[in-house]
Amino acid sequence: MCAYTNQQIAGSLRDALTPLGIVPIDQDLEGEVSISGLRRRRGGREDDSIGVITLLDIDGVLIWEDGAVTSSTSSSRRRGGALAGDGEVVTQLKFSKDLGENQIARKLAQLDGTLTPQGPGRLLDWNKKTWKSAPVAHPITDKSALLLIHGTFSNSESLVGELNSTEDGKAFLRKTAANFDRILSFDHFTVSRSPVVNALDLAREMERHSFERVGIVCHSRGGLVTRWWLEAFNRKPLATDVVLVGCPLRGTSLADPQSLRNGLNLLTNVGKLLGDACTLIPLLTAAGGLMQIVTAITGFAAKTPLIDAAIAMIPGLASMSRTRNNFELEALNHGPAVARPGYSAVLSDFQPDLVDWRFWRLFNLDRIKSAAADHLVFEQANDLVVDTASMTYYAFGAEPLLTDKKSFLYFEKSAKVFHTNYFRDPDTLQFIADRLGI
Repeated sequence: MCAYTNQQIAGSLRDALTPLGIVPIDQDLEGEVSISGLRRRRGGREDDSIGVITLLDIDGVLIWEDGAVTSSTSSSRRRGGALAGDGEVVTQLKFSKDLGENQIARKLAQLDGTLTPQGPGRLLDWNKKTWKSAPVAHPITDKSALLLIHGTFSNSESLVGELNSTEDGKAFLRKTAANFDRILSFDHFTVSRSPVVNALDLAREMERHSFERVGIVCHSRGGLVTRWWLEAFNRKPLATDVVLVGCPLRGTSLADPQSLRNGLNLLTNVGKLLGDACTLIPLLTAAGGLMQIVTAITGFAAKTPLIDAAIAMIPGLASMSRTRNNFELEALNHGPAVARPGYSAVLSDFQPDLVDWRFWRLFNLDRIKSAAADHLVFEQANDLVVDTASMTYYAFGAEPLLTDKKSFLYFEKSAKVFHTNYFRDPDTLQFIADRLGI
């Protein structure tokens, strides 16, 4: 693993977020008249149309704060005493808070366009020799196809790149190329669109083509897109083998309104630790972009119901919120299905043993039981992004037997397999190959 330095993090955030209208505090926003760094109104009051967010390093843990925070004042702003010591300011960023409803949707789509340039919903055809892709322009008729569907904050290129990053992954791609007539992927926006909308786009794309059999490998929210497509929208008889890898079938605690603030902090720390190795999810860009939007809507430290409203205005998060009244997930899991294919799944209960993961204790009650209640994201087993129990919910029955080796590959209490590196593990690749019959 390759950990970013704080200087690298500041530079990466600057490069990634400036096109989204989020700039370092000493840089002018478009149309802004700069006066001593932060523009102020007459009378010395801060201009409340300009939002500021600060990223602090506190004893090696990265924490986002709302507003301009200095190292000397950061301790007084923290709650619960879970973090100790003076914080170092990694970077301070500012942005316009003048976001109307349509502008919020535009900002979400803009963030999606940065993360998934081929979206919002496009089927790609991969050259099996060069592993380069091109949009599918004409109807395809073939006996078989492998369809790859990526997860949140990701894209098809990252998913295929992850497979191409190891010798086992390259061997897997060669096997799929020899066993399927086509290798396809579906690029879809994951912040500004819900999985239902993505699935409708996918259904319309697949309606144009004819296959006798489709093997499907989906990661993270790609599993929700797949289930909505096959169980609600697909109208063509189709033989499928579906492998769900770390999929939030019952949502994820990371997207709950109560844990959104801490979830973004968690993603930022994971981005710092994994560095360039984290190719499936560009966590720093996603966390910074969502910080702007949520802060502009409510103020980042807002409590319910304002934070509930903020989540509701971000379709990609609202659709995966692990709450009891997530009506979208309830409709998927308990509504009548056009068809319910057989699924298999890869899941992990990640329990790191490396000292570099010490920050994880702040966000996971299952590991420490008490001290960090103000920073919690997960209260049970998870793979760093998705609750483990959520990965088998309903699609496999009420209480699936995880010892069923045909249906499940379960990395129980794993110190090495987590949400962003499933496809680097040879056991994962072998399990998928077996399920696809290759």
